[in-house]
Amino acid sequence: MKRAVLLALALLAGALPARAQDAADRAWAAGETEAARPLYEARLRADSTDATALHRLALLHAWAQRYDESLVLFDRLLRVSPGNREVQVDRARVIGWRGDPRGAAAALEPLLAADPGFLPALQARAQFESWAGAYDAALATYGRIAQITPDDRSVGLDRARVLSWASRHEAARAAYDSLLRQDPNDVPTLLGLGQVLAWSARLDSAEAVYARVLRIAPGEVEAQRGLARLAGWGGRLVSAETRWRALLATHPDDVPAWVGLSQTLRWQGRDAAAYDAARRAVRLAPTDPDAREALRWAGMPLAPRVNAVQLYESDSDLNRIMTTSATAAYRPALNVELRGDVYARTSESGERGVGEGFYVERRTVGASLSGWTLLEPGWGLSGTVGASDLEDSGAPIATVRAAVSSPARYPLKGGLGYARYAMDATAQLIEREVRVDELSTSLGWSPARGWTVSGGGGGSRFTGGESGEKNHRWNGNVAVARRLSAPVTLGIGVRAFGFERDLNDAYFDPDFYGLAEATARWLRETRHWSVEAEVAPGIQQVRSDGEPGGAVRGVGSVAYLFSPGRRIVLQGTFANAGLSAIAGNGADYRYRAVSLTGAWSF
Repeated sequence: MKRAVLLALALLAGALPARAQDAADRAWAAGETEAARPLYEARLRADSTDATALHRLALLHAWAQRYDESLVLFDRLLRVSPGNREVQVDRARVIGWRGDPRGAAAALEPLLAADPGFLPALQARAQFESWAGAYDAALATYGRIAQITPDDRSVGLDRARVLSWASRHEAARAAYDSLLRQDPNDVPTLLGLGQVLAWSARLDSAEAVYARVLRIAPGEVEAQRGLARLAGWGGRLVSAETRWRALLATHPDDVPAWVGLSQTLRWQGRDAAAYDAARRAVRLAPTDPDAREALRWAGMPLAPRVNAVQLYESDSDLNRIMTTSATAAYRPALNVELRGDVYARTSESGERGVGEGFYVERRTVGASLSGWTLLEPGWGLSGTVGASDLEDSGAPIATVRAAVSSPARYPLKGGLGYARYAMDATAQLIEREVRVDELSTSLGWSPARGWTVSGGGGGSRFTGGESGEKNHRWNGNVAVARRLSAPVTLGIGVRAFGFERDLNDAYFDPDFYGLAEATARWLRETRHWSVEAEVAPGIQQVRSDGEPGGAVRGVGSVAYLFSPGRRIVLQGTFANAGLSAIAGNGADYRYRAVSLTGAWSF
């Protein structure tokens, strides 16, 4: 029915130009752009030099992101009206909207050369310069505007925004404070101040500003968004979700709120719910870049993926291990994942590892199939079945795993798991057909922004296939970490375990092993590259009657990101601590590893 009405109006426009002109302009003035477009097209068919129709149709095409068609119409209009300065500014805006802000600024230069004080052109150029990241140039242009219009408060607000975009947070805050001294209750200025405080990690101060805005202007949408974002950035994920949903209850078509909710749900590990929220945002605004980016991020965990790892390990006990493994994962439903894993391992043990005059080489292969599901509001359940076939052994050793994890949306979360698997890290372990049954627990706590506390423990039973002897192990760990800045994280941790018996089944089985270490981690990321280094000096003690000694562990990696979900990683590890599966008994023990990993999402 609506389309028929529009068609009738368009036909009427061709037959009665004067009345159509009135109808087109009335639709434009009422903001009815869909109705205005066919009416202006009809006017152009009647008069190809209609400047108003050309101008408004060019803008309508630009607003629909049909930038090339818009520029064609603007060029036609400038041939009709070559001296129209408003048209030249609007044409430059389209160039900027198309993604070329530097080109947009350059398009204004002839206009400003003829009239350096033409305000619309100066205002547009300042905006284009800020879009291009030329913040100093933008600030200089706003300074020129302020000289021309010293009483225009909006210029100071624009300058403060540019300072915040340039990450000059203190200067931006001072600019906002100066404006607030003139008008303490100005809502746009308070919103800008809240934003720059949030960006500079002063979350409590930002929250106080947004709360003040809501006292001045109850229902202010941007302040409600700000409070929801702050809750998420501060790790209060349940509060963040509650705030986003409260905003959507009164503004169900608010695209930024759906985007924010999707991000919060993704942080909670609720992939399907995050994807649904992002899809809602895109349905409401198909061309909105933030909505489309949210959908891309939310869809990444749901995409089929594969990864392959080549790992080489060696130690001072002359063990040499080469492992090739691959994983493929697929989601038949948003909350269900199926994963297949395969590996092949070749292990050699030299003389020091097995005794004078001996040399052992063994191979093992394994495969498993895993299933995972997430139950709202975030309970994870997983299970694995498979087997490892050890060279020169009897029947394959079964692999069984089961785990449950609590929702990640809460500051305190935990998990419980059971595993049964072959301990086939070295040739000697493969030869002795050692099997492990393990029960483990884990806890994590995020008491404040940037802080994490983690811990866990459990018990294991080791069974030798040749000897049949059983050995029980207890283990526990606790760690505290603080992220000081985007690249730097510091932490401390304590780990310990002990075996019930001292057997000769080729695994590290002291009655007590303890390690306390301090950790420093550095991460640098660019668009495609990331470099990470971790150093952990500490103190270790082997056996209850042993003497404490020094320990050190170091990990370094370089990664190249082709696109989100597609990367390769080269990593190296060194340690003299006794926590690796192939750790030896000597105080001079050394462990080294290097790996190459490729991951690809489809």
